[in-house]
Amino acid sequence: INPPVMMASHTGKGRGALPCRLPPPSSRSRWMPTAVAAVAAVAPTSAPPPAPKLAPTPPDVHVAKAHVARKTSMLASSTAERLKFEVEYGRRAGTSDNTYILHDEKDEKVALVDVPDDAFAGDFERALGRADVACVLLTRFDPKAARALFSVARRHYNTCDGEPLPVFASKPAADALAEAAEKANAAECVEPVVVKLGDAVDVFGDGTRLLSTVPLPTPRWPYATAFHDATTNVAFTGKFFSTHVEIQSDRDAKVSWEKALPEHRHYFECMLAPVDSHAETALNRLGAKPLADSGYWPLEGLAASSKQGGGINFNQLVRKLTLQGGGTAAAAAAASNEGPRVVAGYRTATARPVALFAPLHGPPSFGYTTQLLDTYRKYTSAAAEQRKACSVGILYASAYGHTASLAQAIARGVQRSGLGIEMVNCEILSASEIDEVMERVEGFAIGSPTLAGNMPTPVATALGRVVSTPGNKTKPCGVFGSFGWSGEAVDLLNDKLMDGGFKSAFKPIRCKFSPTTKMLMTCEESGRALARQVLEKRREEAKKGGRAMPGKESAAPPAFTTPIAQAVGRVIGTLCVVTCRRGDASAALVASWVSQASFAPPGLTIAVKDDRAGEPLLQVGDRFGLSVLAEGAERDALKYFLKSFEPGVDRIAGYSGIKMLRGDEDEKKKKKPPPKKKAEDVDVTPDVDPELDVVEEAQDDEDAFAVLEEAASWCGCVVKSRMECGDHAVMYAEVLVGGLLDDSATPSLHYRKTGMSY
Repeated sequence: INPPVMMASHTGKGRGALPCRLPPPSSRSRWMPTAVAAVAAVAPTSAPPPAPKLAPTPPDVHVAKAHVARKTSMLASSTAERLKFEVEYGRRAGTSDNTYILHDEKDEKVALVDVPDDAFAGDFERALGRADVACVLLTRFDPKAARALFSVARRHYNTCDGEPLPVFASKPAADALAEAAEKANAAECVEPVVVKLGDAVDVFGDGTRLLSTVPLPTPRWPYATAFHDATTNVAFTGKFFSTHVEIQSDRDAKVSWEKALPEHRHYFECMLAPVDSHAETALNRLGAKPLADSGYWPLEGLAASSKQGGGINFNQLVRKLTLQGGGTAAAAAAASNEGPRVVAGYRTATARPVALFAPLHGPPSFGYTTQLLDTYRKYTSAAAEQRKACSVGILYASAYGHTASLAQAIARGVQRSGLGIEMVNCEILSASEIDEVMERVEGFAIGSPTLAGNMPTPVATALGRVVSTPGNKTKPCGVFGSFGWSGEAVDLLNDKLMDGGFKSAFKPIRCKFSPTTKMLMTCEESGRALARQVLEKRREEAKKGGRAMPGKESAAPPAFTTPIAQAVGRVIGTLCVVTCRRGDASAALVASWVSQASFAPPGLTIAVKDDRAGEPLLQVGDRFGLSVLAEGAERDALKYFLKSFEPGVDRIAGYSGIKMLRGDEDEKKKKKPPPKKKAEDVDVTPDVDPELDVVEEAQDDEDAFAVLEEAASWCGCVVKSRMECGDHAVMYAEVLVGGLLDDSATPSLHYRKTGMSY
């Protein structure tokens, strides 16, 4: 392994340099440009500087206040917009960054659990007001969520005679915080305090509020930590049990389990299913034991009894459900009034009583704590079984989180195809551990950022181990990476693998800066392509060996010959083409499982298989065009849309028979030529003849629907609800506009002999 090199500048020079080591969060300040580092070195540090300008605020940002438990409230900084272009935000339900406020017994001081993203900082500070913050506990630390923290710290520093604000976090988070504070010239205002398993935080220093520490690291979240409040039995779980849902008011802090379940499923599939073994370890370490006799909180029953007693008081309901831990926590620490501090060697029972999960994103688990925990265990077990049957390895390192986002999207594509995932952060795992992962997986993708014109040392080490093992050469593979200047690392990865005789399942993915919707779609499609090649390889090996595919009983009759399959196959569908667009991404697919679902408003249902490329663009709120194919005129469309496409190909733009429609007015309105100008006003150019009529084309904007010209009819729809059904997702869509394109045509029907295939 070549020794690490220091990056002296960001000029893009250094092509062909030695592999550079990706430094840990605690030491990445060493990678600052020399000039910047020099300026920082001579900057005065005797007094805290004024707070920097806040980041641009997304549209429709608001902060909702809600009561959580005794002496515990929540500030949910929310937006309806997609805060980041990552797969976890794919359901387009908005998001919230939750800050939990712990009040002391005299209501004089507060402690904060987590702070919001920089985009919410201004609104959060206004909602927090002039509260006297004693300390902050972080379940995670992100440099992009530091502005609000440093603002609170500066105010504490100025009002407490130069005393820094204690911030309790795991070691990786504390190291990253120290580095960020140094760069922001706020090091004197912040005192990072490392907490570990077995520690408790006495947030007010008087023994009245102790929060035990539970580290929950994963490859994507090495800093993750949960805190359990023994006074209220609330578990502040950070990224775990989160969902990306907007919280508009205190009413949105309580949602039904039926509404919360699809959001939790999507979040788990995106963020935790690829690291199921770490998720299982985290659940076991947390040791949550929901506080309910029957396994379900009787929220509606309490509400009914409250009505009989003269009205519903939501805060009283919460207090009844949030069982109090008694004086155990208070007795664990002496009332020293020394201020916030760590109580080392704090021991609790293996099972922690939990009345409520309070996550970083989305509503707390009011009324469904048991269901949520059981669902997490069920999802974790299913992902583990999938991984053991057949899995794909995703190896990566990430400097700013962008390459990790690409890895997450590729993993989702693989998983939606029915295969398991082994997620490998090359910065964390040792070379021998990487060897063990590569021995288990049947395909892999490797990704890297570009630093100083090269890949970081952890990726170079992992690549060397992969290439040097002869058995890996038969495994389908792919490369990906993000960069800010030239992106040499992706080319180096691809060249090394191709020279070694590896077979690539998809073209190298190169992402400049942060990923867009189209880039994430390309990554998901690439994951599906990788999964297809892995499955094809398994089929060939099974055929050569004269045995059935693993996981299938060779003596069992094929599923499509059973009476049930033959009966279901007699259900007839209409052949349609679905076209969907969102931002810079688009997709098109053939669908035959389409049916009318309502009269008023006119609505229909459409079923789409999980591994279809257009499935991510059919979330609630997404719009799509539906072209009903005409009998006798469907051949060209089926031939085109049923073929295999390379990941990232624009299926709509590649078909010549597409036109953009907005509604009935498109067919009724005839474009009129503009009025002719006087001869002296005409500016004649070689490319324009002023005597020709000008026909304006329909603008390709968000309001238009892509429709096939040869279709019998078309509908413009918006997805109103969505339900996961086995290996398909069923969307209910309201028809906004539509019309006949050929009133003499009849729909093309799809006849099948079996219900087990299309």
